Amino acid sequence: MRAKWIVVSLIAMALVMPQLWAASASDSPVSPKAAQTSLESVPINAPLAPTGKGTRHSLGEFDYTESREDGVTYVYGTIQGQIKWTRAKSPYVMIENVWVDEKGVLTIESGTLIKVVRPEGIDVYKDEGIRLHVRGLITAIGDPKAPIRFTAASTQPKKIEEWDGVHLFGSGQNRMEWVIVEYARFGFDCTRSCVISRCVARYCFGGIYLNRDFSGDIFNNVCAYNVNGVTLNGATGGGVFNCILYNNENAAIKGVNNPNCYVGYNLCYPLKARKTSGKVDENIPGEHDVNADPSFVAPAAGDFRLSANSPARRAGYAGADMGLYPEGWGKDPGK
Repeated sequence: MRAKWIVVSLIAMALVMPQLWAASASDSPVSPKAAQTSLESVPINAPLAPTGKGTRHSLGEFDYTESREDGVTYVYGTIQGQIKWTRAKSPYVMIENVWVDEKGVLTIESGTLIKVVRPEGIDVYKDEGIRLHVRGLITAIGDPKAPIRFTAASTQPKKIEEWDGVHLFGSGQNRMEWVIVEYARFGFDCTRSCVISRCVARYCFGGIYLNRDFSGDIFNNVCAYNVNGVTLNGATGGGVFNCILYNNENAAIKGVNNPNCYVGYNLCYPLKARKTSGKVDENIPGEHDVNADPSFVAPAAGDFRLSANSPARRAGYAGADMGLYPEGWGKDPGK
């Protein structure tokens, strides 16, 4: 345990308090015309990962611990009760895995910034990266002007390689809205019941990954600059709709192990040829899909608002806009 606090102290000395996005509480998303702020990245003034593997532990080994030093909140361990991460205590720095067990509840308020350390020498492709692993409940509700953001602690983050992502395995109704996840192996890895809406997954291997027991709704999200936008690994329930899959290297929507999840009313750009091999089906077409440049305002800078002439406008289910800023809403088309 002493070695753990040595690692924490080293990180604290190197960390500079980041600028946070301006916040404005809102219970509902604003329309494209009303939106005045973008999801543009803010500077990340964070430490490089500590040298060596130190005292890294397996999931669930330690009790949940928070340590507040020099305006930074360091967290790790297993949440068994109710914990709330707030904007006022941002940034949070995950120095180890955070595990929400079956009886645990994690609430994250709008405007909260979470950074994840990448220990030296790990291989995220071997499940060695730090992750937020939820087997209980999580409610993470941001808003357009103050989204929640999970990002790398490194000042020079590498695509895919920084951490393992947000893993939702709980049987309750997990909900994430106006959340950004970046530089992870998987942005959102979902099993069982969850709702992910108006979120951004970028610079990941898989933006959104849905497993066999998935049952929920994935709508009005943007997956950009990943290897794969959305992956359906045998997913048999729920639906993926009104999403924009933009400039993903391999597949906009990828199916593995014969998924039967509803897919439709999405924009996929650029359009790539469908490829099937065994149990793998890449670039699955959906009904009422749009295959055209969504005409974002400034996607490279993180501004995924739709321009006035975007083909994603009014092209979603029930005449809603695709992407982050829907102007209309109806019932799940997959039900």
